[in-house]
Amino acid sequence: MSFWEKISSFFERKTIERANEVSDKVTKQAKQIEELLTESREAVKAEPVKTKKKVVRARTKKGTYVGDDKSTKDVNEAWVGGKAPTKSSKKKPKVIRRKKSR
Repeated sequence: MSFWEKISSFFERKTIERANEVSDKVTKQAKQIEELLTESREAVKAEPVKTKKKVVRARTKKGTYVGDDKSTKDVNEAWVGGKAPTKSSKKKPKVIRRKKSR
């Protein structure tokens, strides 16, 4: 066996060993990721889904809005479901105007 053949076989062996080590690490990490995914899927399945009901205005057959009957205090006929949506209290930010300097 010549000198160059010995050197090339040495480096080939090291390369193959290193490739095997890397592939072992990758398979271990893949297994860990798969376990985490299965755990997260189980957690998502166990958690109840909360759905927010969308409030919709009541309409007539022609498509116009239905008004509220003031004689019935406990039911609001203008909204589907009998309750009007709550109004959000958003305050507008105060605008500060600066004088232009000359």
